[in-house]
Amino acid sequence: MMVRLSLKPYILLGALLMLWSALPDCLQAGAIRFEHLFSIYADSLGARLKYPQGVACGSDNRIIVADTGNGRLVRYTFTEDATKPQSEVFKLAQLPYPQKIRIHPKGDIYVLDGKLRQIARLGAQGKFISYVEPAQSLQASSPLVRSFDIDVNGNLYLLDLSSKSVIVTDALGQYIRSIRFPKEYGFFSDVAVDQAGNVLLVDSINAMLYSAGGGSAEFAPMSARLKEYMRFPTGLVVEPKGRIFVVDRNGSKIIILASNGVYVDRLSAMGWKEGLLNYPFQMCLNGQNQVIVADTNNHRIQFFEELK
Repeated sequence: MMVRLSLKPYILLGALLMLWSALPDCLQAGAIRFEHLFSIYADSLGARLKYPQGVACGSDNRIIVADTGNGRLVRYTFTEDATKPQSEVFKLAQLPYPQKIRIHPKGDIYVLDGKLRQIARLGAQGKFISYVEPAQSLQASSPLVRSFDIDVNGNLYLLDLSSKSVIVTDALGQYIRSIRFPKEYGFFSDVAVDQAGNVLLVDSINAMLYSAGGGSAEFAPMSARLKEYMRFPTGLVVEPKGRIFVVDRNGSKIIILASNGVYVDRLSAMGWKEGLLNYPFQMCLNGQNQVIVADTNNHRIQFFEELK
C-alpha cells in the first residue's frame, strides 16, 4: 500500500524556522535580551557613512566612528534627542583608511589605519600627534599590526603578526614586553584586555579564545572551539563585569560569552532591516547597557540596549 504524505507541513515548518533564525534576538527567547534603539546613517550635514568599520565609546556621551569608505573620522555628540546627534568630521592625510579606534583613558584617540598598518595618535580634539612606533624588540624588527587595545592604565597591546606576539608598550610606544602566540593556532584577528590585566585573543579560523594572565609570556587556550555558534569571529570587547562580546563578522552577529569563555547568548543576525547586521567589524560598550556596532556593509552604526 502506497502512503502519500503531503509536503506542505514540512515546507511551512522550514519557512517558519528560517524566519525565526532571522529575527533580532530582542524578539527571541534567550538568557539575554536586547532592544534595537536606532541607527545612524550620516553626519549632521547629511553626508552618508560608507563602510564604517570602527567605533569607539567615550566617557563624555560621545562616540567616534571610523568612516572607512570615506577616509574620515566622525565624532557624534548626543544631547536630548539621541537619534539626532551633532557631529564633527576629521579627515587626516595620515589616516587614508581608518579602521579600528580606541580611546585612551586620558582622552587621546588611537586609530589603526588598515592600509598603512600603523596606529595614529590623535589629541582629544582630533589633531594628529604622531604614529605609535614601538621600540624594536628581539621579536619584531618591523611590526605588522593587525589590531590593538588599551588597558585601564593607558598601555597599548599590539597584535603583531610579524613577531607572532602581542607587543605591550606605553602610550608613546615605548616597549614594555611581549606575549608569544601559542604553538598552534589558526589566525588571530583581535586582542582585548580586561580590567584585571588578562589579555585575550580571538582565533577567527578555529572560533576560539586564548588568554594570558598578568605576567604570562605565552597565550594558552581559554575556550573550546565555538564553531557551532560563530563562523569567523574578528572582534573582542570585554565589559567591566567580565562578559566577553565577540563580533562574528561572517556570521553577522554578536556572540556573548561568560568570563570563562562559555557561550551565553547572541545578539542579532544577518540582514539589512533595522536591528540586523551585515558584516559588522567593531563594537563598543558605552556604560549605559548599550551596545554600539559598526554595521559595515549596511553603511550604518546601530545602537542596542540590554533589557533588564
